[in-house]
Amino acid sequence: MTTRTASNIREVKISVTDNGTKKLAGIYGIKSDGTYTFDLPGKGGESYSFIYESSGFLTMNETLDLPQQLTEYDFKKDIVMETSLMLGTISVKGTITDKDKLPIKKSQAVVTDNKTGAVVGTYTPNDKGEYYFNVQRGNDYNISYEAAGYLFQSENINVPKERVYSELTKDIVMGRITKGSKMVLNNIFFDSGKATLRKESNVELDKLLKLINEQQNIKVEVGGFTDNAGSLYANINLSQARADAVVNYLIIKGADRLKLIAQGYGEAQPIAPNSLNGKPNPKGMQMNRRVEFKILEN
Repeated sequence: MTTRTASNIREVKISVTDNGTKKLAGIYGIKSDGTYTFDLPGKGGESYSFIYESSGFLTMNETLDLPQQLTEYDFKKDIVMETSLMLGTISVKGTITDKDKLPIKKSQAVVTDNKTGAVVGTYTPNDKGEYYFNVQRGNDYNISYEAAGYLFQSENINVPKERVYSELTKDIVMGRITKGSKMVLNNIFFDSGKATLRKESNVELDKLLKLINEQQNIKVEVGGFTDNAGSLYANINLSQARADAVVNYLIIKGADRLKLIAQGYGEAQPIAPNSLNGKPNPKGMQMNRRVEFKILEN
């Protein structure tokens, strides 16, 4: 017996179960043209269940009851799967845990539009620390992972607007607010080669301000870092100017200046290679152009 189904979806998992024995008869995929063909055992009278699954689409179920006393039966069916998620969205999922990989009580993921400052959504993980949410492509998002007593962790999602569905996994390990703790501020933005904070940085800076103001005895260092492009002298000056810009913003907004130190490190202390195989490494250089927040006293 041959079964064939047509679809315009790139990847589909088809699970076939014998309803009489309740055993899995097979798992199949589709060809590049959206069709697939497979044979099933049977002498007639059997009943099979088909489950069609594809990421971003609603699961579909079909049942096939074979006629009695058949010698060969060709079954054809076109399947139209409905999207479970709108095209043009990104599904973000992962876990929020502490350094021991244990879920953190009352943690949450806060999604904010960096351009408007509007909170898009607040998402609470389950008892295992697992979280899940969807955002529209084409926007610049600040994803802040927060919990009382912990340093917030931030991620930036900024991808072109396209009519496609994609998934992103972010497993977050949060650290306590203790002396020596530090984090990269992933939503601090400057124009290339300059130390002027862009407006999109305000969401992250205001979260940092809140953290500082809530800790009575805290003293922190804001560190500026660059890649290795340009001269050593220029990189030191640029990184210092950027660290100063962050500290000045916080002071203007009400932070105690005695709690803050700005330090520029230039191209020192890279967290990724600036070059690979003798050639510039753009991804590594981007990671090295950063602003860090470090707790000196608490």
